[in-house]
Amino acid sequence: MVFRDSPVCLRGGVEHDCGTCALAKFVPEDKKEERTPCHHIPLNEAGDTVASLYAESTQEQLDQALHNWLEETIKRLQVESQDDASAP
Repeated sequence: MVFRDSPVCLRGGVEHDCGTCALAKFVPEDKKEERTPCHHIPLNEAGDTVASLYAESTQEQLDQALHNWLEETIKRLQVESQDDASAP
């Protein structure tokens, strides 16, 4: 599983409160109670998610969508961090 098996996931193979995860803020409110909430994060303007791409796409399409989302999200967070640091 893309997020769950990555170092970003705090689960480590055990149950935990996904609400404490760094990815939780990206999960839509109506998906926060899903078994793997992070797999419902919209990755693009079309609304594709890890869950939907697992069901309907190739591994390559999933990897590309996730890669694009991660790059875009990191850039946005860096800008927000710089803006916060320069605010009075």
